[in-house]
Amino acid sequence: MLHVTGPGRAEVRSTPAGSPVDPEALGAALDAAFADGVGVVGWWVPVGDWVARRTAWRLGFAYGGVLRGWVDGADAWAFTLGADDPREPRTRWLDCPVIEGDGVRLRPLTTADAPRVVEGIGDPDTQFWLSFMPRDPGPAEGLAYLETALVRLADNHTVTWGFAETGDDRLLGAVGLYRLDTEPELGYWTHPDARGRGLTVRAARLALGHAFGTLGLSHVAAYAAAGNAASLGVLEALGMRRVGVRRRSATTGDGRVADLVGYDLLAEELSAG
Repeated sequence: MLHVTGPGRAEVRSTPAGSPVDPEALGAALDAAFADGVGVVGWWVPVGDWVARRTAWRLGFAYGGVLRGWVDGADAWAFTLGADDPREPRTRWLDCPVIEGDGVRLRPLTTADAPRVVEGIGDPDTQFWLSFMPRDPGPAEGLAYLETALVRLADNHTVTWGFAETGDDRLLGAVGLYRLDTEPELGYWTHPDARGRGLTVRAARLALGHAFGTLGLSHVAAYAAAGNAASLGVLEALGMRRVGVRRRSATTGDGRVADLVGYDLLAEELSAG
């Protein structure tokens, strides 16, 4: 399980596919290695092995980024643990709970959503106003979007939900709470066949309720490009307050720069709608 790789160094060796590392056994092995003089242990977790990543998180390993082609030619998440490091999580691993209300259901995204994600983020309006989305997305970009949502939960950065109508699990869009560890911000996109029905407002209101309730936030910001009437309408319908303009802070899909209109909402200002 642990292999010494040099003076004062060891690493966790990956187990065969389908054989997750036993956290208790690994914890005991770490104790023994540090007692024998090992100063730091590395663990190169294959990207996508969420069981191993959560184990590394639970045991206090520090995440160091992605090593390209590191494990049998595949990318790996890099983790390290020092002999004197606390054996506990360093950050919060965010939850993405199912939330229902007002005819809308927020739920975690799944691989089954990938085709609808591609349709939603590849729609011309989305491509124009959210120019940071991948251009002309295909199946690979859809799966990458889903993977990023999982990574950002693990990084204590963002909760991203898919939303659907109650009783119908078909993905109609996504709503997220971003940068939860620094400057919380609301974001969203809507599948083209779900627009004009008030669904995004209702989904965003549920997300804000989670932000102010479960997460205990006191304030959430949001931004929309000047000229994006639909997105500005969502923020107004949520009762968010316009607080200013960040001039020339966005780029639209045609390469032009645009102003960003800023909004925010305090916990006590959220209404039931």
